[in-house]
Amino acid sequence: MTWIEIINARLTGVSKPWELKGLFSEIRAHVEVRAGKMVRLAFFRNNLVENDWSIHIRWKTRTKPTGKTELGIKLAEILTSFALVDHSIWVEEQLNDLDDPRRWFNDNPY
Repeated sequence: MTWIEIINARLTGVSKPWELKGLFSEIRAHVEVRAGKMVRLAFFRNNLVENDWSIHIRWKTRTKPTGKTELGIKLAEILTSFALVDHSIWVEEQLNDLDDPRRWFNDNPY
């Protein structure tokens, strides 16, 4: 089962965005080493609003999520000190009666 944990953050008063990019790079390296193939992280910045970021944690598990993960909660806590944060979980929905929407994307979007 594929599901995504999304943490949206609107940064307040960050004067050095390159430091934030460094923090995100460190987080990605640490998480992917520890979690292996089970999880992938992707970081997105809003094209029009420089201080808006979205972290997507893509999980592949055998069961549905029962809530937010320890990793997602920790990341949200880190960001809460300098951003407004929204943290949610999205489960992939299989639409058997429609064309497979994944055909428009490669197998591993992250």
